[in-house]
Amino acid sequence: MKPPATIFHFSYHKCLTVYFMRVMKRALVTLGPHGMTTTFRHLNSRAEWLNQARSDYVMVSLNNSLPDLESLGDAKMSRFMRDPRDLLVSGYFYHRRGAEPWCNLRSPTAADWRMVNGTVPTAMPIGMSFAEYLKSQDVEAGLLAELEFRRRHFESMAAWPDEDERLLVFDYSEIIGNEEAVYRRLMDHYRLPKIRRIVGMHAVRQFSAATASRKTDHVRNPRPGQWRQVLTPTVLEALEKQHPTLLDAYDRQFAKRTRVG
Repeated sequence: MKPPATIFHFSYHKCLTVYFMRVMKRALVTLGPHGMTTTFRHLNSRAEWLNQARSDYVMVSLNNSLPDLESLGDAKMSRFMRDPRDLLVSGYFYHRRGAEPWCNLRSPTAADWRMVNGTVPTAMPIGMSFAEYLKSQDVEAGLLAELEFRRRHFESMAAWPDEDERLLVFDYSEIIGNEEAVYRRLMDHYRLPKIRRIVGMHAVRQFSAATASRKTDHVRNPRPGQWRQVLTPTVLEALEKQHPTLLDAYDRQFAKRTRVG
């Protein structure tokens, strides 16, 4: 049996989740009797699986949720955070084109979206998928639907502690363009063996946002701050009304983040 996992990573949908997975799957690959396997596991939004998964994997990652941090003891942890306004914009364009299978499921239920911890928009007609619904609306209405989808994401994001000595926290705006410096800090924090760091850093360069955007349509535009050109006053007002503590919490957490370099 593998030793209990001592490393956890937390983030939110559209905050470098795929990039992190690609890097750490490479870094934590092992060669066994049945071929190559990895000791990394991404749980999507299933926080209730954390302690079960830690018995089988060296690293476990979780999205869109605030787990019971106390139950994880003195484990090594990291977190990627991003301005919720940019998460709203990035998610809207990503979901509008049906980039993942769940976006194209017609008449989804809460159970269907449990893996992404999403809320089904109340105005979305029966028989329509999320991608179809977003395409049928103008941009402002689509962004409001995306805001409703993100309800539990933003509720949990506002509740994260401003500081935790176990957590190494980086903001998306400083990761982009500084991937190698960030991942060197992460691998030091995780105390990965030298060979795993070498393999991981190769993957950092191979799968960086700049490289990935030339190879796949998964990356639309990695530049932060796009919300200023996209979000209307109506959407911003709805965001602040529905999540009155969110932006203040983000500002506090941003001030306490790990500095790149």
